[in-house]
Amino acid sequence: MVRTAAAGAHRHWLLRPIGFNVNQCGFAPRSSTASCHGVLRQRIDLTSHCRTSQVGDLATVKGDFYALGHIPNIIGAIDGTHVALVPLSTSEQVYRNRKSYHSMNVQMADQYISHVNAKFPGSVHDAYIMRNSSIPYLMELLQRHRVWLMGDSGYPNLSWLLTPVRNPRTRAEERYNEAHGRTRRVIERTFGLLKARFRCLHMTGGSLMYSPKKVCHIIVACCMLHNLALRCQVPFLQEDGPDGGVVAAVEPAESEEEEDKEDDTNNRDRVIQQYFQ
Repeated sequence: MVRTAAAGAHRHWLLRPIGFNVNQCGFAPRSSTASCHGVLRQRIDLTSHCRTSQVGDLATVKGDFYALGHIPNIIGAIDGTHVALVPLSTSEQVYRNRKSYHSMNVQMADQYISHVNAKFPGSVHDAYIMRNSSIPYLMELLQRHRVWLMGDSGYPNLSWLLTPVRNPRTRAEERYNEAHGRTRRVIERTFGLLKARFRCLHMTGGSLMYSPKKVCHIIVACCMLHNLALRCQVPFLQEDGPDGGVVAAVEPAESEEEEDKEDDTNNRDRVIQQYFQ
């Protein structure tokens, strides 16, 4: 399963040397990803921040993020990334994203992935996925610690979520946006590293030819293995992609517009006034 995930969606070259065909090997990703998915709750768990015994860890996380952009009380960066798949003909439009290819839109947080939500099709906006995930509930629990997440301009400003200023008019707002970008870039690097390590999630690996549910399990399993690799300090050996180029280690930021956002900019305004004037 790991070799398949690292190589990409097309398995023919993996099977040829050992005399199997693709259909015979179909069980391997299914059983392996199911096993990984069953262990997920022990490996990807944003709720650990909610336990009083983890307050020390919370302070460490805040310190790490503060070092990036000097914005206090940040415990994570959130964003979505698309993983290509071949959809069923009956639901083709649901999986077509704004770049006109079919995908799952996957929400993640942090470099050591503390949250992943891989159940929404590519046509769904990042902000909608966030609102319908466990993150709002968990962040409300954490408000006694006065902590925030960071998101791009496709997300609304909330009491626990800071986004960039769309049209900065002052030098303080510009400085805030610069610091925000430096801090939030960690999630872009996470997407780049995850997809470079597991080519099946990258466009160069081709579209995943499984059901959406199985694609979800594959994504989650790759996230778990990514976390284990970071925890065990497994070196990342970047290889040439199938087109002769190198898979990018950073995925460029792309914000999605959503017209019905309701912004609460009070916290962001206070941060700008207190730290960037």
